[in-house]
Amino acid sequence: MAVLISLTLDLRSLERFLAKLSPAQIMTRSTVAMIESLNHLEALVERDTPRDTGGTASRVFSAVNGVTLTGINGHVASPDFHFVVLEYGRRPGSRMPPEAPLALWASHRGIFSRRTVYLIR
Repeated sequence: MAVLISLTLDLRSLERFLAKLSPAQIMTRSTVAMIESLNHLEALVERDTPRDTGGTASRVFSAVNGVTLTGINGHVASPDFHFVVLEYGRRPGSRMPPEAPLALWASHRGIFSRRTVYLIR
């Protein structure tokens, strides 16, 4: 899984406010705040993901993965390896992308020719 965004809330700086709440209330409120934050971030990632068929953006998800009394952790991610390549590009010297997906992408934009695909690669 390619993790795109990791978010951590450190609750230790809120000691005076948290002293008025029970541990259960702290867990509930911090979990709700994390879920709202992750949902917002997930919507931004989906909105800004480059689209061809829309499949990549539809597989973005978020999850809370670690709740303690001192902090909470969550992430927005995609199970698709190529999501990282979309964001950061391929590594120098790595294998060239296959021709077929590039040809499909170019044809969706009305610019298909073998020369165009060669130049894109």
